[in-house]
Amino acid sequence: MAEETAEKLPAGKWLAKIADSVYDDALEAKARGEKVGWISSNFPQEIPETLGGYPVKRLTKCSFQQAKNMVSVQIPASVTEIGEGAFSDLKNLKTVTFAPESKLETIVRTAFSGSGVTTIELPDSLKTIGYGAFMNCHGLKNMTIPSGVETIGESAFINCRELETISIPASVTSIGKSVFDSCLNLQTIAYAGTKEEWDALTKDIDLGMDVSEKMSFPEVTYTVKFDTSDPNYPI
Repeated sequence: MAEETAEKLPAGKWLAKIADSVYDDALEAKARGEKVGWISSNFPQEIPETLGGYPVKRLTKCSFQQAKNMVSVQIPASVTEIGEGAFSDLKNLKTVTFAPESKLETIVRTAFSGSGVTTIELPDSLKTIGYGAFMNCHGLKNMTIPSGVETIGESAFINCRELETISIPASVTSIGKSVFDSCLNLQTIAYAGTKEEWDALTKDIDLGMDVSEKMSFPEVTYTVKFDTSDPNYPI
């Protein structure tokens, strides 16, 4: 069992005791009331791959909650999971980048919700985008879901008011409820598969009466018009 706790690390350093081999230690430390994921005002713009001798594999819940002045961050290749609310409500955060050969597989619920993110290029290793991961990201205009993603969770992009285009790979097998609700400027959903594959997807998408759904497929483009008399319909 590892003995080092977050409190013993140098001030200004961030730690997530989350390597597979020490994850149980982290849970036990948390049960004792010790910090297992935290950040000081002197947060790193580039998160290191190791801290305190532990590889950084998961960014724990609300890890960066106090980093209100963060404007950009690079996430190391070692990270496999971004935890619940890790970057939520960071209004000054604009740019998120991932190191080459990223191993990221999961973005957990509300990880970036309410943040100011405008630029994020998700890595090809990603498999799951959780509930509300990007909800209320009002600066996000375009999103490309990388090939390999299988699940887009409920409300993942809800109320992304400026979102105009999103590209979805054919690897996606499930799209959750309300994923694009209140995306008033959404004009194009570009799907890499066929219309038959899209129709066969497990999904619960209702864009409402105030948005035109414009689906684009490799071999055909068609548009479904909704009632534009609604006063909230984008001009």
